[in-house]
Amino acid sequence: MVTRALALLLPVLLLPAAAGGFSVTDQTGRRVTLDAPPRRIVS
Repeated sequence: MVTRALALLLPVLLLPAAAGGFSVTDQTGRRVTLDAPPRRIVS
């Protein structure tokens, strides 16, 4: 179960610009919503 969670989170950690907010279901069946990472402002 842990390897499945790591496999799900690894692409999100490696590609933060492509990862918007998303929802997953944890081991107890609860829905967990993770916000998108803050965007970097370059001016």
